[in-house]
Amino acid sequence: MKIVKNYRCKMKKNLIIYITTIVLSILYIGLLGNLFCKDLDLFQNSDDIVKAKVIEIIDTDLNEYKIGNEIHKQTTIYFKAKLLSGDDKGEIVEAAQQINDLYAGQQEEITDGKKILLMEMNGTNEADYIMTEYVRTDNLLVLGIIFLIFLIVFGQKKGVNTILALVFTCLSIFIVFIPAVLSGHNIYVWSIITCLFIIVMTLLLINGTSKKTLCSMIGCITGIFLTSLLTIIMTKIMHLTGFVDEQSYYLQLADTNQTFDLIAMIFGGIIIGAVGAIMDVAVSLSASLLEVYEKAKEKDKNIKSLMKSGITIGRDMMGTMSNTLVMAYIGSSLSTTLLLIIYSGSLIELLNREMIIVELLQIIVGSFGLLLTIPFTSLICSIIYCKLQKDN
Repeated sequence: MKIVKNYRCKMKKNLIIYITTIVLSILYIGLLGNLFCKDLDLFQNSDDIVKAKVIEIIDTDLNEYKIGNEIHKQTTIYFKAKLLSGDDKGEIVEAAQQINDLYAGQQEEITDGKKILLMEMNGTNEADYIMTEYVRTDNLLVLGIIFLIFLIVFGQKKGVNTILALVFTCLSIFIVFIPAVLSGHNIYVWSIITCLFIIVMTLLLINGTSKKTLCSMIGCITGIFLTSLLTIIMTKIMHLTGFVDEQSYYLQLADTNQTFDLIAMIFGGIIIGAVGAIMDVAVSLSASLLEVYEKAKEKDKNIKSLMKSGITIGRDMMGTMSNTLVMAYIGSSLSTTLLLIIYSGSLIELLNREMIIVELLQIIVGSFGLLLTIPFTSLICSIIYCKLQKDN
């Protein structure tokens, strides 16, 4: 009877924490998002772009022109389309798609039934609208829905909580963190706040309140703190300017009322990029050590023995998670890396380019954060599991 009563009390406590986490997450995102976004003029030209569906190809116009000794072709396809959004939704309009082989990455020629984005030309072209892009979000949305269904089927309750955590994570970055940066707030502070929010919110939603969650949180926060400290030190030592690519220059030239701290941008990119891997290591290690502790013989349930097990388990995690970071960073900038290798005059000049240095810094600092998370999480788990006999 006492066991049942304790179980019910624990379930009630977890439910309260669960609901409180959701409510506080909504308040955090809603209030701060409103605060940071209210003075930003983003997506001012949204009304100029409308969604449409091609219903009929009218004509194709092919023009050839010469530049030097090369002959280039410009194809203009005229078509009718039905507007699917905007003030004139439902109307049939005439539009055009322009394809010029002088420029790389040209669109495929449109066909009937394709969904596209149109921009009104206001009488400056033979057609009323010009095509800007294919609508790609619809297919992406379908894939996302399929992923969520599989997540719920395989994960069940944890799958639902994972979706909630993922939604709150994305909203915290795109509605709070990015507007905070665009509004001129301290990037260092808001990078850390965003990481802390993601850590606490995710672990409480997915794992609830327990010794395992507490150990994971402390391990994650320690890993993020050490990664942040190391990043700040290394950006000072390496004399970085923050101008790592053309986007850095464009950001400084952007039509905003404040100047961006590009060094702080490197800091934010590194710790936000590393927080997921650090959480993965801390949670996996906490769960593994709890299992080891519960299955161990009574004589082996001590801090030293559990700490040793944590280091052993952590060694296997370290290799795979470091590879995860390396592949993620290289994969995200593969084209740029290839271009730099092709046009660099020497290896030493290539390796000292700031863009390459920042990529290497992200990899090394992120991996260092993972490495340091392992012993600290192992120590915290050993102390809490061995010293505290009852679940929180």
